[in-house]
Amino acid sequence: MNKQEKIRANISAHPYVPHLLEDIKAAHRPEESKPADFPPSEQLIDRDIEMICDAFEDLLFSWNAGLSLPGKIPLRLRYKLTFGVLNEEYIPMSIGYITFDYCSGYAPDCPLGKYCPCLEIWKDNGEEE
Repeated sequence: MNKQEKIRANISAHPYVPHLLEDIKAAHRPEESKPADFPPSEQLIDRDIEMICDAFEDLLFSWNAGLSLPGKIPLRLRYKLTFGVLNEEYIPMSIGYITFDYCSGYAPDCPLGKYCPCLEIWKDNGEEE
């Protein structure tokens, strides 16, 4: 008899127990998501992209993680980078906080492109793009 059959066979005297067991089951960690699990930004309107990104960033926050992107970044690049964190190594923690920001400080190879906050520093120091 598997676990699910055992749960069904164990009829509790308390009416809340079956609901509690279902809630516990629903709280299990799901299989890991990948960026490919989300629709391409070309299939979405801007309002939907913004809602999806905001919801995902709230989810990250609930796992003690955050995303730091420049405010002037285009919405579709924000979408791409937001779900790009799914490719990053991350160990959920209950203490502390991690921020994904994509900027290594080396502006020429930055995935933020012309929106990289380090780009101005590179230009000011005479570095090539």
